[in-house]
Amino acid sequence: TGRKLTDTNWKLVQVSGKAAVTVEGGEAHIFLEKKGMFTGSTGCNQMTGSFIASEGALQFTPGGITMKMCPQPLVEQEQALVAAMKATTNYKIDGDALELLNGTQPLAQFVAKPKQ
Repeated sequence: TGRKLTDTNWKLVQVSGKAAVTVEGGEAHIFLEKKGMFTGSTGCNQMTGSFIASEGALQFTPGGITMKMCPQPLVEQEQALVAAMKATTNYKIDGDALELLNGTQPLAQFVAKPKQ
């Protein structure tokens, strides 16, 4: 079993094979609402959009993203995360871990954060 895809705050652990970069005051995360919308952060910029999920299939449609200046490691992470979300076709939840996949290829990994 494990966590639900929706109503869980998923903190980015790894994207494109690289460990997530965190800076003071910001860590990359996504939150999927039951009504098919998501909010989140790339670690620097806020992002929103929509998603469709059913039976393990998952498709994101990134919407707006704020355009703050970010340190280079965060810029690279942001680009990788957005690309990973656009490429996602399915997902897997194992306990507190969420993996975004394109077929069998892992794109990004998240871990559930406890509710504040």
